[in-house]
Amino acid sequence: MENVKVNFEVLRDWIKLHWKPVLNYTPLFSTLVKGWYIFHFISVKDRETISAGTWLIGRGSIVLTRWHPGFNLRFERERIRYLWVSLCGLPIQFWHIDILVDLANMIGKYIYLDNAMLRSHDKRRALLLVEVELDVGLPA
Repeated sequence: MENVKVNFEVLRDWIKLHWKPVLNYTPLFSTLVKGWYIFHFISVKDRETISAGTWLIGRGSIVLTRWHPGFNLRFERERIRYLWVSLCGLPIQFWHIDILVDLANMIGKYIYLDNAMLRSHDKRRALLLVEVELDVGLPA
């Protein structure tokens, strides 16, 4: 499964649906480069309400990271990747959310588990979204 970049219009509509009811306003945001946006919140409290982390939007996702002095977009784009990992042929005793999260964390940082897969009778593969820092590398 490919992680699709979220375009501006889809993101705008998603924010109106999910964040506006929580914040009572729609945060402004701007495109930096394709797939990278900067959000403008009214207050620190609002920014903290919409916590950092990964937000799944359809087949895509956005990852919120707090800006800091020295933030280098080029470096960040090259350093972190999000991978859908398909684990095939797992023994039935591995089909528990805690074990699947532990397996994902052995590869990188667990982000998301396909919950439909857990509810399904088809246990041929587990599908997990994992954040991988390329400067750290993958486990051997």
